[in-house]
Amino acid sequence: MRFLCLALGLSLVFSATSVQAQRHRRTPVEAPPPPVATTGTLTVTVVQEGAEVYVDEQLVGTSPVAAQTLAPGSHTVRVRMPGFSEYSDVVTIEPGGVADMPVELFALSEAVTITTTPPGAHVFVDGNFAGETPVEVDLVDGTHSVRVTLHGYEEIVQEITAQSGQHEELALTMTALSEDQLRGPEWYEEPVTWIAVGGGLAAAIIIVVVVVVATQGSGGSQTDAFCGQAGGCVRVDTPFLTF
Repeated sequence: MRFLCLALGLSLVFSATSVQAQRHRRTPVEAPPPPVATTGTLTVTVVQEGAEVYVDEQLVGTSPVAAQTLAPGSHTVRVRMPGFSEYSDVVTIEPGGVADMPVELFALSEAVTITTTPPGAHVFVDGNFAGETPVEVDLVDGTHSVRVTLHGYEEIVQEITAQSGQHEELALTMTALSEDQLRGPEWYEEPVTWIAVGGGLAAAIIIVVVVVVATQGSGGSQTDAFCGQAGGCVRVDTPFLTF
């Protein structure tokens, strides 16, 4: 009888345990809530390759650029490229959202990058100073004259035909001047020196002739009166004039 009661008790215990285990298995386990998004994504797609992309005035790369992870809110996007119009706009980023911004720039001029060996040369475009090398200039459609000068080197003059939307690199090697070219002509070899000497001599002859003509009319009395003053005169005999 005791064994029967013990077996019955154990059976009831095992049954209760099994029921509790089944209840635990059937109770669904609630999954944790998904994390709240604190950022968004911005994709900027530029038609032209090589354009500089700025987000909030910070350069993020040149097109094509990777998607940017940004804080929610408003952000300024600016895209620029030499020779093209500049693009600027404001985009709003939503938490967990993706904002797409397609951009197309319009050609305005040709960008020309001018470099020289050695650097530091002065660049003139159509007679106007454009800066020192290395320098980048924008040229409208048409033919332009580019002049490059550097002290101690030969001047370079070159024509460029510009086409909007193009980019050209102009690399120039300056040729050093010789010592004779650097020294230049002596002062007595300059034409202006002899022009000045000839002009002075002609002026002196004219003065002498005027004095002689002025004094001859009065029989030399004016000359005598002038030379009789303090300091006197010096007599000069020439093959053609005597006074």
